[in-house]
Amino acid sequence: DGKPGTDDDGLVIGSSAIVVGDDGGAYSVVLIDNDDGDGDTSVDADGRYHLLSTGTIRGATQTVRVVLELGAGGVWSPRYGILTNDKLTLDSGVELIGAASTAFSNRDVKIYSMRVDGGAWAKGKFDIRSKRPLIEGNILDKKAVDRYEKAHDHQAPEEIPPIDPADYAKYAEYTLSRDGKIYRPDGTVEFDTVGGTNAWGNWHYEGKSNWTLDGPANGDEGAFYVEGSVTVTGSGGTVSDPIELSLFAEGSVELAGNFQMASRFGGLLAVARGDVYISGASTYRGSLLVREQLKMRGASTLHGVILVENADDHFKLLRRSKKGTHLTEDTTIWPDAETKLTMAGAGSGLVAVEWREEH
Repeated sequence: DGKPGTDDDGLVIGSSAIVVGDDGGAYSVVLIDNDDGDGDTSVDADGRYHLLSTGTIRGATQTVRVVLELGAGGVWSPRYGILTNDKLTLDSGVELIGAASTAFSNRDVKIYSMRVDGGAWAKGKFDIRSKRPLIEGNILDKKAVDRYEKAHDHQAPEEIPPIDPADYAKYAEYTLSRDGKIYRPDGTVEFDTVGGTNAWGNWHYEGKSNWTLDGPANGDEGAFYVEGSVTVTGSGGTVSDPIELSLFAEGSVELAGNFQMASRFGGLLAVARGDVYISGASTYRGSLLVREQLKMRGASTLHGVILVENADDHFKLLRRSKKGTHLTEDTTIWPDAETKLTMAGAGSGLVAVEWREEH
């Protein structure tokens, strides 16, 4: 209510226990303000809240915490250009351009890059290895680098929304199935590759739930739910007429070529349950949501944001790299200032940006 020192400080909606069943179990729900860093629990500063649902029975307690953020129609504006639960490495040649090109790691940040316009922060250790880097518009000498590191490490952790491509299946125009068939949303078969011997445009079924798009053209565009992994190779698209793709993959996503590519749906280029690996010289307009690990290399520019959940590694694509969220060579991250993502399953006013179980 904006009045400090009152009983409802930090409390948005009160809770009351509900008895469940005959064994004395109880269930309660409370909506509270998060610790938004302003030191005042009577006023919300960041439009973010925590919904806690707690069950207790025979001395055992389980809580599910959902982190909610204000958003209209399920649209969410990320706070950082790169947000990862993994170690973040920015190699020399990498540029983060524009005020929205910020970076945050819930582990460590290591920067060899010479340009980071929006700044970077770390929950763990912050290490700048480049000499006289341009960070937040200032060229930093050794003393300034030391001050910047100390001021930007050991930060409070940032919440990352759970990343599951299955949440986006309902938005797909086609499903690339593990049986080698391509389905429309109504369940009818658009095309049968007959065990991978036939192509659908430039789409090929490689078997074992793997799909390839080789040399994408306008007829290959769409929002695709992939029951496996997908690789896009070759070249395609122009500056004035980019290839429009959104890939929601149960496996990994690899983009290896020379493309002009844009998001088909919701500002999303790829949502992967596995890894995302990008190589070549391309321009992408769209964001990457990655459940496991990410690596970008080559002279590519991404106009979008990167979210990396860093879940347990179940996919083989990036086991070749042990450097976590890694950007190398001449990669450029240039988020549009008004980047907004459509978050699946969100309501009209609040967006669930994290869901976790707590014992």
